[in-house]
Amino acid sequence: MPKRKAETDDKPAKKPTSWSAEEEALFLNAVNEIVSKQIWASVKDTELAARQNGGVMSHWKMMYRKLVKEYAKE
Repeated sequence: MPKRKAETDDKPAKKPTSWSAEEEALFLNAVNEIVSKQIWASVKDTELAARQNGGVMSHWKMMYRKLVKEYAKE
């Protein structure tokens, strides 16, 4: 059976760390940028095609604000 990379490296494996509040905010903002630019192109050929671009964008913005508030509580 092949060894995993962590077992073959000379360096000890990194211990996972929690994301900081700043990292979480940066991540959410990056995802929001990607989604905001690509959302209509991604959903226009699906069951959501009956929704107009403005409605899809408004719904995403509302969901994004809700996500940001949830992370702010933690």
